[in-house]
Amino acid sequence: MSKPICVARMLMFCAIVGSSPVRADLLTLPPMQYTLFCIKYPAECRSTADRQIDEAQLRQLQNINSLINSMIVPDPHSDHEWNVYPPRGDCGDFAVTKRHAFLAAGWPSSRLLLAEVVLRSSHEHHLLLIVIGPSATWVLDNLRDGLLSLGEMRQRYFLVRAQTTSNPNIWATSWNGEWPSN
Repeated sequence: MSKPICVARMLMFCAIVGSSPVRADLLTLPPMQYTLFCIKYPAECRSTADRQIDEAQLRQLQNINSLINSMIVPDPHSDHEWNVYPPRGDCGDFAVTKRHAFLAAGWPSSRLLLAEVVLRSSHEHHLLLIVIGPSATWVLDNLRDGLLSLGEMRQRYFLVRAQTTSNPNIWATSWNGEWPSN
């Protein structure tokens, strides 16, 4: 890692830790790919005002998830740099593209959380998108076409770290030992 990126990453982490409502012992640095992604796509990493998700937006969940899953050709050996709408990509590309599509449709960043997880079956690291709705939380994953409940994801994955609802640049290892809830 280059020294300027390392210093910038640490300064960003230190600046946001004091403003986080999450317990300090649960905070962690975001993945390096996220930091590089934010340098390339700064608008994707800004907080947007929180608000409730309406019924029309709930109908968008399945459509956007299916569209992005069919639009990007899976390539687990891609360059590991997250990109929005690449022709080929890994789980990171799928997750940030879905998040980008929801942000463009007016969804608040506080309801769209990138999460790094580990597959219980293979112990591989994976990135997915958690969407917090008014009455349920869904997980959008390029390994599955349908929307998955938080309970189903708890059975398939261990949480490593995820964005917090207060700021997309603040990541935590846990929400009091649990996945996020509504």
